[in-house]
Amino acid sequence: AADTLPVVPTPLDSFRPVSEHSDAEEVPAYAIERRRGQQGDELVVEVRLLRLTSMSQVHLQISTSEMVLTSSAYAQLRICLPAPVDDASASAKFNRKSRALVVTLQLQ
Repeated sequence: AADTLPVVPTPLDSFRPVSEHSDAEEVPAYAIERRRGQQGDELVVEVRLLRLTSMSQVHLQISTSEMVLTSSAYAQLRICLPAPVDDASASAKFNRKSRALVVTLQLQ
């Protein structure tokens, strides 16, 4: 017989919509800019992460239509991108001076 993992119910209060965050888990501010890059049009998403000191404190998931950022210092940030992107071409860089994560996404 195959091993199975026990099912552990999760309390409903552990799943909170972004709109119901506490001050300690605010949603980070962000801006999206569309610009002409070396390889065509791209979206540049800049996320202000003033409580963080490095990119290792961030988990980033990118699909063709959205970007999801999670960190223990902030509530989850889910961004619906304004145009389809090539998720395989995504690049991210954390600017330590401004404490901002800059994600560059090539448009499809």
